[in-house]
Amino acid sequence: MNICSILPPFGNNAHKNDPCKTLTEWTFYRALKIVANHFDGNFFCLSSLEDDMINLGSKTFDHPSWPDEDDPIWLIQYNKSIVSDREYYEKIKEKWPNSKIVLFGCDVDAWNFLPCQFSGLIDQEAVENQSWYNDYANEFKYDLNPTYDKHQTDGEVFFTGIRNVTWDVDLYIDPLACMIDDASKRWPSKKIIWNVATDIAEEMISAPKATNKDADAICMCALAAKETIRGGMFKHLDEKGFKALTSLNEHDLENVVNLYSKSKVCLGTSSRAIDHLPRGSKGMRDWIAPLCGIPLIYDDYQEIVDMKIVPTYDYQDWDEIIDLTNSLTMDQELYDDIVKEQKKFSLENTLDKQLIRIFNEVLF
Repeated sequence: MNICSILPPFGNNAHKNDPCKTLTEWTFYRALKIVANHFDGNFFCLSSLEDDMINLGSKTFDHPSWPDEDDPIWLIQYNKSIVSDREYYEKIKEKWPNSKIVLFGCDVDAWNFLPCQFSGLIDQEAVENQSWYNDYANEFKYDLNPTYDKHQTDGEVFFTGIRNVTWDVDLYIDPLACMIDDASKRWPSKKIIWNVATDIAEEMISAPKATNKDADAICMCALAAKETIRGGMFKHLDEKGFKALTSLNEHDLENVVNLYSKSKVCLGTSSRAIDHLPRGSKGMRDWIAPLCGIPLIYDDYQEIVDMKIVPTYDYQDWDEIIDLTNSLTMDQELYDDIVKEQKKFSLENTLDKQLIRIFNEVLF
């Protein structure tokens, strides 16, 4: 079974200063190679910018690199300009009539918050006038899961990004639980954790580790304005003398492992760079932590709490980050046990292993 995909530029194809240079290469690109090999097939991938795909239109699928067999699995990364144009779907089915289409949701939830023609929201006032928005912003502190649970209606699609997909999809995958539940009203849908591929995980485990802890925490998320929740967190920690390595544009694997291993903990945060956008978990940047020998901690975002293997602090209680870090580093046995359990989880849920399980369950 061959697997085909169009992925954002990665590795040497990405701009040298692109902060996402390894995000795709270490996850989907490497994972899909392993999955294709598992199913005795090959992986065919075209590296393309979103704008390139829009400009090329359905001609994208005439590229000579694609296989001739008519039954590949096509993994498509969600792109509002593509999934709202049925011509792309029809071109795939014309060229590969027996293909199966897997749609990977990436920030699909954002379209209930971004004013534009696609969302049908004319301005920020229209965003905030949605019937559920007050609960979302105040009662649930920007957490979509409880907002969705309270306001969704069975049988009716809640999220604009799901509703506007014009394709027929054989499988939808997404890191957000409420997106999976909503998408399941239209297609078979499964939750994934955006983790690294198995070969990357093994390389990280084997890479040299730092012997000294030079930083209190590492947090790979991008910096945000100081007046935002995320920006306020880093400002507060800095004022308290808590050293957090942040916004690291590093793509050499051994250097990444070194930076993680020289930190006491990996600081997870569900906040986004823009406050009113939904909270979430960062996936790969989180789950490489135990592979590098340090524990992942997080705020009490419900999807993380439900996993029961990640120590949590109260959302927006920045002093508790310091207290939690100190309590873990003062109890070496506890520290090591948490790393061991999280490492086991990360290795059991590398992206290719998740996809193989899901493909076997849904597509075959």
